[in-house]
Amino acid sequence: MVRQGVALLRRSRREHRRPLKLKNNVSQGKKAVGRVRCVPEMTSLMACWRATGFNDQGCRKEIEMFLKCATEAEMAQKATSTQTVATRDHRGYWPSETVTEMLRKIPRPY
Repeated sequence: MVRQGVALLRRSRREHRRPLKLKNNVSQGKKAVGRVRCVPEMTSLMACWRATGFNDQGCRKEIEMFLKCATEAEMAQKATSTQTVATRDHRGYWPSETVTEMLRKIPRPY
């Protein structure tokens, strides 16, 4: 008797499902976290500050190294952000922004 009730419950769940529809957008998902940059330079700068009592004059070399690394990282980030969005990533997948843009251009038939 219990088995019949469970089978009836499973069947009724299947019958009441909504029809499948394609949405006009794709969830953004998580952004890929890039390589963390300038950590060794930052670590050496903080160690130097601690050793000199947080005096910038004694850590001039470490400050220059960190600022140089930060400007290089910023330039690299700007260079990658200016690439077109319509290209696939290294795995061959389209970015979610591009898929959403394509889906919005094609109207749904229903």
